[in-house]
Amino acid sequence: MPTAGANSSSPVVSKPDAIDPVPSSELFEAWNLDLEIVLTHVSNLNRSKSKDSGWTMVSKVFILNTDNVAEAPRVQITSLSHTLDLRVVLPLSITAFQDIENLIYLPLLLNFYESIPVVAKDKKRASEEKLELLGQCSVDLLPLVKGQSELEGAWTIFHAAPSPTAVEKNAPLVVGDCDKPECRLAIKAPKPVVPPSIRGKFNLITISLQGCYGFPEAWLPVNSKAAASGYSVVTTLPRSSEHERTLVAPNKTIIPKPSPQLMVKKWPHHPQVLGESVNKRERFADKNYLAEQGEFAEPSQWHERHEIEKQRPVVPILTEFRCVLSNNAETAFRTQASSSMVWPFEIFEVAHQETKHGAAAKKKGNHEVASPEDAALPRHGVAFVDMKPLLYPGATSISGAYFVNPFDNNHFLKKTGRHSVALDMVKAASNALNTKGALDQNSRISVNAKKTTEHVPDRHSPSKLHEVGGAASEPESVLYQHSHTYLHLEIKLDRPLVERKTHGETIVRLKSLIQPAEGREVPHKDSQGVMAEGALNKQMQSMCYLFADLLQQETPNYENAQGTLPNSKEKVVDKTDLKKVQEDTLHIIETRLTDSGDFSALKEQLKFYIARLTQEKYKLTQPFGNPRDFDVFLSNLYVDLMQYVHFALDHVKRKCHDTPMDIQPPIDVRHLRVLALEAELDDERTKAEEYFMERTKAAPTDLQMWQDLGQFYMRCDRYIEAEKAFKEMLLDDFTNFNGLLLSGYCYLEQEDVEKAAVFFESATLLYPKSPLSWIALGLFNQMAAAQRGQGSSEIITGRAFAEARKALGLESAHADLYNDFLRTVAEEEAAEYVMAAPSDTAKHPHLITPSHTTSGTSGVKSTPGRKDGKGAAGAAVVETDKLRMDPTKLEAIFNQLDVPSPPKAEPSPPLENIFWYAISSFASLGLHKMTNACVERLKDTCSIRDPVYWRACVLSLIEQRRYSNTEEFLNRLQEVDVETADIFAYLGRVCYIQGRHKEAAENFRRAMSLSTPITDQFQMYYCYGRLSEKYQHSRKAEEMFYRAATLHPTCQTWLGCGRACLIEGKDLALAESMLQEANYLDNKNPDVWACLAILNYRMRRTEIADRCYHAARTFGISDIQNLVEEMEDARTTSLLLPAEDRLQ
Repeated sequence: MPTAGANSSSPVVSKPDAIDPVPSSELFEAWNLDLEIVLTHVSNLNRSKSKDSGWTMVSKVFILNTDNVAEAPRVQITSLSHTLDLRVVLPLSITAFQDIENLIYLPLLLNFYESIPVVAKDKKRASEEKLELLGQCSVDLLPLVKGQSELEGAWTIFHAAPSPTAVEKNAPLVVGDCDKPECRLAIKAPKPVVPPSIRGKFNLITISLQGCYGFPEAWLPVNSKAAASGYSVVTTLPRSSEHERTLVAPNKTIIPKPSPQLMVKKWPHHPQVLGESVNKRERFADKNYLAEQGEFAEPSQWHERHEIEKQRPVVPILTEFRCVLSNNAETAFRTQASSSMVWPFEIFEVAHQETKHGAAAKKKGNHEVASPEDAALPRHGVAFVDMKPLLYPGATSISGAYFVNPFDNNHFLKKTGRHSVALDMVKAASNALNTKGALDQNSRISVNAKKTTEHVPDRHSPSKLHEVGGAASEPESVLYQHSHTYLHLEIKLDRPLVERKTHGETIVRLKSLIQPAEGREVPHKDSQGVMAEGALNKQMQSMCYLFADLLQQETPNYENAQGTLPNSKEKVVDKTDLKKVQEDTLHIIETRLTDSGDFSALKEQLKFYIARLTQEKYKLTQPFGNPRDFDVFLSNLYVDLMQYVHFALDHVKRKCHDTPMDIQPPIDVRHLRVLALEAELDDERTKAEEYFMERTKAAPTDLQMWQDLGQFYMRCDRYIEAEKAFKEMLLDDFTNFNGLLLSGYCYLEQEDVEKAAVFFESATLLYPKSPLSWIALGLFNQMAAAQRGQGSSEIITGRAFAEARKALGLESAHADLYNDFLRTVAEEEAAEYVMAAPSDTAKHPHLITPSHTTSGTSGVKSTPGRKDGKGAAGAAVVETDKLRMDPTKLEAIFNQLDVPSPPKAEPSPPLENIFWYAISSFASLGLHKMTNACVERLKDTCSIRDPVYWRACVLSLIEQRRYSNTEEFLNRLQEVDVETADIFAYLGRVCYIQGRHKEAAENFRRAMSLSTPITDQFQMYYCYGRLSEKYQHSRKAEEMFYRAATLHPTCQTWLGCGRACLIEGKDLALAESMLQEANYLDNKNPDVWACLAILNYRMRRTEIADRCYHAARTFGISDIQNLVEEMEDARTTSLLLPAEDRLQ
């Protein structure tokens, strides 16, 4: 290997450190190529000799950590700007992934030397040549590794030893300097650097360590002459499935305050990279708190972090590591990351205790050495980087600030499952010192036992151990935590560790789970326009049947009017009478249609079908361009509607002439829903189930009918029947959102986690922008963690919650906040710049100038020592100073001391909490486990008075029949809120269910006395009416049932009104009308017939009463409220009356 000559300052390419042999799985067939490097121009190098007599230039090319070295022919340089055509061929042999890594971990180095002839003292010996290193440039070969075939451009030649100014500022040369040495290069690869056979079999990982911010101020040097302490950051990465590589950023110095110049990326430390050649061309991007995934990026922490990065000490690291992960290494990396969920980065200052003379000190020869136990790391800290965001499907990068914690060996081992690399390095260095004793000049370790050492057992790490300044100190790592010290870094991958799932597999599994039962055909999925047209035809036919039935009932009168009179064969010839009869007949039909309510229902339904036809059939997505287009559209729509009507009428005419029709009035599914609710309130679940089943038969294609039935089964803990009902929903539309969530929850209750996962994952795939689907998936994975594995569950849960925040729009809201924050920071910096400008007081030293001024205010002085930050303390200080300067405000405050303070404002709801957004939806759907999980996450952050929070809690507890917990929660709520009527309404409902009727009635009465609205008035009125009826408060019962009937007119509500009015006995006619309304709504209710019998017996209408009595017996009257006894007593009393009275 060529050397640099006798000059010790010239770099020497050392042999790579000994590492473990490369496994056979990491080897592949050799791939050889020649890298051609052409040097075309050199300028401003060795300026003094270039201007005078010229000089001889020697250039050498190195690929570090390898034996690849090439030397260019010597050339005479005679000007400051010299054009060249030097060609160097550098042979490459790629036989393992390590060879690819060697090309990107460190730069390709190009060294420039001056050849100086040296005359030998002995005349018999020939003259020698001395090479003096002038400069060095570093070239990044990453573009060639990624597939680029050529690199061309200008590179700066840095001096071998940096200037003192650059060392002090720790900054590169100014780019705009016109006198900087420079060279132009062209690097060409005749074929791809990476063998085609291994493309896609490795991943590139980049770890960029920017700095360690918020360092304890106590660790700054006491004075400028004291040596600054050196700190190192170390971590590991898998090299293969069995071996690891160590990444070290050594000997970084603490500085009092960050500087914008400290943003240039640097190559990893290597003794061959000299001076400023360690600087890369790229700079670290400005920090964006909004896009980070670290621990110090919440909006409430932005101002504090900005102050830390502006004013506090920092250890700039500025190092970027690039490594190649083979498939085996990538698998090991993913496995380690998913098992511990964190990746450790250790920061430390190595210090060996001073050896003591005497028996306690170990000696070897005449030299004192330190034992491995003497190695101490008093400032040893560790930052645990959260790896979950990098394990999300499709994720390729993470960045952010991660707090540095004091190192504890047991905690480190428990959290990561591995030993400390820093401790192993220090022990290895101490063992090496003890083994060698007195070090000779050929030793790799160049410091004695009393100095601080650093050992890096990796071929990418320094080949020599370096001293770390500073004396030994007591353990002070606890200051990391007190100072909020954090490490800022970024990890990037070329491809994600976990690929995104395809939708196909999940959807196929979903469809296999919702196969129809035997004998049921899957409905044909027509277009919406065709479905609307068919539904409209069906409704038209139904109404035409009703018209025909009414016409047949009135036909005798119509025929007698135009043909034969009753009991006569003479014809009617008076056209006036005929027209009058026709008009009367049509009027009767119209009246009957209006009274039935079916015609009004048809008109309401027509609105929906016409809108659907307009949207789907005519495909109207744009507004009409002119009135004529609108008229044409209306004409076409009118023609279509008339065709539907004529079609229906013709169909009806044929049926009217063939067979009589048995017309069934359409079933009102909304009315059945109220009847089912009444049955549930009366704890008649069998009856409620019948109503729900009747709704599904009346409207089998209405998905809401099946959802209500399934939710009823869930309230009864019958999850198998509920799952079948929800399957009917998905058979008609497998993308139904509620059906997916409810089906998944039913399987979760049945502990079938695998099937439940299919439904929850399908919801996120079909509705990726719905935050509710992601929250449900995250909570489900938390509940199923025991069966699916804790590690994978945490990753999926974290990703689901992150997607929920994105779908909820929290990121856009944070973006607005971040823009406001940046605007505030810019204004503060502008104010500080104005205040820092020299003023007139600088000309007069005798004037006293305040050391601190409050930014953003004029004429207001702040006390030295106070911090005028953006925090609450700083705002309070500024406001207090303002008040002191304004006596009128102070006087106003003293005058208001006796005035009672206004009530405390309600805490704002946690709008940025995804669980607050989801809790009400989960409670209304009946997903009680997920509701409870949201409650647990909100109980410490959400006020109990938040209506969304407490209503969801109460609703979920009631449906779970946890009445004691419900009552306890409502009692706690009563202590802070006595003005919300819903609280007492819910409490009355709980007492009513538990049978504590007096307490229930008192709570209902109190709820009605408050002015705030009541959410579910029908349930309260119905239950209160039942209680009043039970305790014979007929007037209150009549009032409550009437209020319930005005909300939902049902048989039970009108029956309650009529029975209460009947018991009171003041207005029997009113009672009769109420009971007739109940009988009209349900003519098979035996209780209604019984009340009608009692009423008619009292009104001495014996014949009608007897018919009602027999109807009540026929339909099976129940012995409720002694109704049978009352009916029998009324009948007996009626039979004892005289015959003429009974006839009346």
